[in-house]
Amino acid sequence: MKKILKSIISLSLAGMMIFAVAGCNAGGKAEAAASDFTYDDGISESGSYNTKYFYRNDNLVQWFADPGCIYVSEEEDSEYGGYFYIYGTTRKSDNALLGVRTKDFASYENLGPVIMLSEDDWARGDIWAPEVIVNPNPANENEKYLMYFSANSLAATGDVSYDNFHLALACAPTPAGPFVLYEKLHNGEENSYKETYSNLIPSIDFTKHAGEIQDGIIDVLPYDGYEGKPYIKSEAIDKGVWALIDASAFFDENGDEYLYFVGHADSYKSNGVIYGVKMKDIATPDYSTLRPLAVAGRKIISKDSNGDYKATGAVASVDSGVNEGPFLQYHYTERNGVKTKKYYLTYSNPGYDDPRYSVDVAVSDAPLGDFDKIGDLTGRPMSGIGEEGWKHISGAGHHSIVTAGDEMFIVYHTHAARSSSYPNPRAIDADRVYWQYNEELGYDIYHTNGPTWSLQPVPEVTSGLKNIAGEASVSATNVKQGSKKAYLTDKFVPTHAYSDNIEFRANGSTVITLTFLEDYKVSSIFVYNSRQYDYAFDKLAKVTLYNGNVKYVMNNVMFNKDYVEEKPDENRYFVYPSSAAVMAFEPITCNKITIEINSKLSKANNEIGVGDVYVYGEVA
Repeated sequence: MKKILKSIISLSLAGMMIFAVAGCNAGGKAEAAASDFTYDDGISESGSYNTKYFYRNDNLVQWFADPGCIYVSEEEDSEYGGYFYIYGTTRKSDNALLGVRTKDFASYENLGPVIMLSEDDWARGDIWAPEVIVNPNPANENEKYLMYFSANSLAATGDVSYDNFHLALACAPTPAGPFVLYEKLHNGEENSYKETYSNLIPSIDFTKHAGEIQDGIIDVLPYDGYEGKPYIKSEAIDKGVWALIDASAFFDENGDEYLYFVGHADSYKSNGVIYGVKMKDIATPDYSTLRPLAVAGRKIISKDSNGDYKATGAVASVDSGVNEGPFLQYHYTERNGVKTKKYYLTYSNPGYDDPRYSVDVAVSDAPLGDFDKIGDLTGRPMSGIGEEGWKHISGAGHHSIVTAGDEMFIVYHTHAARSSSYPNPRAIDADRVYWQYNEELGYDIYHTNGPTWSLQPVPEVTSGLKNIAGEASVSATNVKQGSKKAYLTDKFVPTHAYSDNIEFRANGSTVITLTFLEDYKVSSIFVYNSRQYDYAFDKLAKVTLYNGNVKYVMNNVMFNKDYVEEKPDENRYFVYPSSAAVMAFEPITCNKITIEINSKLSKANNEIGVGDVYVYGEVA
């Protein structure tokens, strides 16, 4: 590896600004007036990289599972804005929940406890899976940010500790807290059911409304691959036990709020069913609207001819054990001038300690279903290993989806040791997500460029740079029949088998040309490799930026072999998904870029695959 020819700026992982020399890879010499042009092409031998341009999922924040994440812009909050705020289940979650914040996913600031529960609060143990949402119509400044989570209750019932799990709400004036239990803020007041709020008693209690919710609870019966005992709803609810976790709130565009959550294992063997309910207000469910939305091993839950909810349809074998960690979004697909609204329920399975733990999606026309799960060949897993068998990522699931500016990210946890042999600690990771039209379904679905363990572009809201590759006209030589040059700049990097058909392919060597109608100041380029070893390139022979008669040339930009798994004895050959050959440099004004590729990792065939090309810059 060559030394870089000049210093660059780096950030410490502790979040403090420092100036350092990142001893990264190559220096490129220009062929004309840019004789001292240099560039940074990745990670140094010491493991450092330039966090001005890059982040990598290095599992920096550990013992931090089930992450809930929001982005707060500076326009929304001049004091606290400009950060992703992340909340999670921590190692000691008996009376507190911790938070961190980040601008770039390369360094994190510890916020400490964002909620501290006192000895007389009903929530006193196993405080899990916090999710925060901005209240669109806060009654007062203390209820601007709403944190929903689950906790064990002092009001013990049942035979095991999990029997006491309840859903909880805490509120705060800032995303950094302090969050306070809703019952404590409204102690002595009554809800619409004439129930009095007290910090000694959980106010969201479905077992108090058994008569209203019975029709909305589904029996969990054995199916192929199911190893648990049948769960008969009446056995639990009639005895005042219904353990609930993984609360996640959603506000529809008309202001209606819905709460989604999961039935946890309890004395009566409840098995990971996702439920939803409409809310009367931020702390009060309309219990009569409760219904089941998703269960492991079945494709859809709908009412039968008798009006009872039944789970039917086959799904992938990995969709077993539990469905948990729900998160809901709505999105409009616009096609031929027609807008179609869909609701997207994302969830995780089969269990957090399984390396295949991934995020899947089910789609509906309404916020309370019916939700139909997307199949293997269409778009599952949305994010995670699924059945790929990768060894660099394990347990990538339980997530939030967050919008920051014009970009969308999925924030999730993984096994920090990258092995299911050690499912704890879990750590925070993040990747980009896009909406992609699916011809078979007739509407947009998620496309995730991940899960990743390689250099990725810093969020645009932080770098101030945009991916401008889509603004260019694109040409390429030796395009394979059936492939499309448009695949080079559509932002969709193929990461699973179902997306291999959108990877650009060339018959042998290829020259890719991006031509812009105006001048841009370009600062970094990412050329994403094929996820399939047999088509992956080993280097970029030459990358040239054109500014009039001046050419800025980078020769032999290597693809980092750390992103390749080669184990001939096991017949295992993998390229980590969404891995790129990268180049970062001081801004260069140009209106054309060429990328020449003529060599590859494998000799199995002569085809070369390119996942996508990202170019970051701004109008000159």
